[in-house]
Amino acid sequence: MSVEMSRGLQAAAHDLREQGFCVLRGIVDPAHLALIEKKMSLTLPELMLAHEQRWGWPAFQWRYGHLQHDPPRGSRWVFGDVLANQSVVQVAKAVLGDGCWITGITGNTNLFGSRRQPVHRDRDHDSAPQRCLICNIPTHDVSATVCNGPIELWPGSHLEHETT
Repeated sequence: MSVEMSRGLQAAAHDLREQGFCVLRGIVDPAHLALIEKKMSLTLPELMLAHEQRWGWPAFQWRYGHLQHDPPRGSRWVFGDVLANQSVVQVAKAVLGDGCWITGITGNTNLFGSRRQPVHRDRDHDSAPQRCLICNIPTHDVSATVCNGPIELWPGSHLEHETT
C-alpha cells in the first residue's frame, strides 16, 4: 500500500475487505461519463437486435433487458480517469498488492422493464476469489433509493464460500 494513500482511500480499502464493496465518489469527470453514455446510447438499438436475433439470453443470469454493453472503442472515448483511475488503482493495490492488473473491460445496460436476474457473481471466483475485484462506474447517477441501475450489492457476501 502506498505510504501516501489518503485516509479516504484507506477507508475504501478497509470497506472493500470488510463489506465487499466501497464507493468512491467524484473520481471521474462527469463530462467523460456523459460522452461515453451518449455514444453507448447510439449503439443500443443495434445491440438489442443482436441479443434477440443472435444470442437470445443464453447465460443463466441473463434476463431480458440486461445487455452486455461494452464501452465504445476509439481515442475519443478513452479517458484515464475511467480506464486507469488512480484512486481505483490505489485501492486495488491496497487490497490485492502491487501485482494486480486489469483483465477485462465491459459494461451492462439495464433497460426499463428488464427482468430480475438471479443472484450471480460478475466474475468466476472459484479459482481465486481473493484475487478478483470488480469496478463499476455508472455513466449516470444511481442510488439505493431509486432502482435505476444494474447493480445489487450484498454486503459481506464476498466472505461466503460455496461448498460442493
